[in-house]
Amino acid sequence: MPNAANRGFIFDGSEYSKINPRIISAILNFQDTTRLSGILRKKEWVLDYSVDDCGLCRPGHCRKWLPRTSGIAHLYAPGTPYREDTRGLDVPIESRYIIFSGGELAVLDKFTGKRDRFAIFHDPENLLGDLLYNIASSKPGTERSFWETQSIFYSIIELLHKNTAKMTDRENSWAISSDKVQTEDELFIEKVESFMRKKLSEYVELEDIASFLNVSPSTLSHKYRKLTGRSPLDSLLNMRINEAKTLLLRGDKLKTIAEKTGFYDEFHFSKTFRKRTGLPPRKFLRNSTV
Repeated sequence: MPNAANRGFIFDGSEYSKINPRIISAILNFQDTTRLSGILRKKEWVLDYSVDDCGLCRPGHCRKWLPRTSGIAHLYAPGTPYREDTRGLDVPIESRYIIFSGGELAVLDKFTGKRDRFAIFHDPENLLGDLLYNIASSKPGTERSFWETQSIFYSIIELLHKNTAKMTDRENSWAISSDKVQTEDELFIEKVESFMRKKLSEYVELEDIASFLNVSPSTLSHKYRKLTGRSPLDSLLNMRINEAKTLLLRGDKLKTIAEKTGFYDEFHFSKTFRKRTGLPPRKFLRNSTV
């Protein structure tokens, strides 16, 4: 990193060396010269944040130069080579960066991938930028200050995991938002159950759900059961029964309810309802209206 007018800290005490993930240094960088850097490569993780327009960078084995515009952060896995080009920019140029260990233990490699080993974060609300400012502005020197700094560092990790979404139109790029972003597992469950809710009146097989998600039936069944503790078709049946209860209380006839909830006929519906709830539909209705 350029080192013109920096403010920040470096934790070099061996007493913290066994802590992972661990913040090592945090810098507020004010660069007063412009240049094309040589190849930069750190043995630790680097998270570099552009406050101003910081020119260009060329990370990893990328063939093209990428913009380091305001509000963009670049995450580099250990050993990832990169170059920076600030030529032609107005100075001083402000950026912020942290160097840390244990990124793989914090599962940050899910962002960088195994091949490219870098990721780009777009931070339009300055959420990451503020945390990086706070961490670099802290004044270490005591054990308490180390843990306070670590706390901010953990907040950065949490932000990246909970408030980022993959930008499908850009490779290696993620968007940061103040709205909590659903995890991949949460999105998977939502997609499965949203599909099933729309198909309550239809006959649905496991293959239909799997085809909608573009996965194999075995993958669907295994993943859904692992995340929810039940099979997809069991959840679908629960949805049918719950909808049937609502329709019963509304006064719909058994034949109509059977049609709306995907049963062959009213006899199939009544048999399944009793097996699932312990009561035939009409007795359930009487008990519910007493």
